[in-house]
Amino acid sequence: MSEWFPVYFSEEELESLQAQEGKRLHMAHYIVWQNLTANGEQFEALDWIELHWTDGSTVAFHADADTDAIRIRPLNFGLEQTRVLQEFGRQARLERIDMSLSPVWAPVIGRRLSGIGLDEFDAGLFRSELLQLGFEGLQIEIARDTEGLLARQV
Repeated sequence: MSEWFPVYFSEEELESLQAQEGKRLHMAHYIVWQNLTANGEQFEALDWIELHWTDGSTVAFHADADTDAIRIRPLNFGLEQTRVLQEFGRQARLERIDMSLSPVWAPVIGRRLSGIGLDEFDAGLFRSELLQLGFEGLQIEIARDTEGLLARQV
C-alpha cells in the first residue's frame, strides 16, 4: 500500500460518497478481473464493488491499479468490458457477480446507509485505501488488498 505516499479521496469523490447517505441498499455486485495465464491457470481480483440503491442510483468503488487507492467513480460495465478486451484480448475479462446474498452483503440489504467512516490523515485529507459503510448498526469495510478490493463485515 501507499504508506510513504498516501493517496486521498478527491473532493468530487467525497461529495459523491456523502450523497449516498440515507439511501437503502438494494443489491451489491462485484466486478471481478479474470486473467488467464499462458499455462491455463486463472488469476482473479476484485476490481469493482457496485452498490445499487432502492431509488435506482448506484455508487461504484474501483481498485486503482496505479496508486493502491480506492476510487469512487461511475461504472459503465459494457465500456469497461470493451476496454479490457481491446487492451488484453482474450487473456483477460471482467465478470459481474451478484453478491447480494453473500454473508458480507445479505445482512445489510434493505438497510439504510447511516454513516461513512474515513481515515482522516490531515484536516480535510482522507486516505483512500479504506472506508467503512454503516448500515443501521452493521458495518462493512471496503479496503485495498494486494490485488484489488476486499469487503468484509467489521
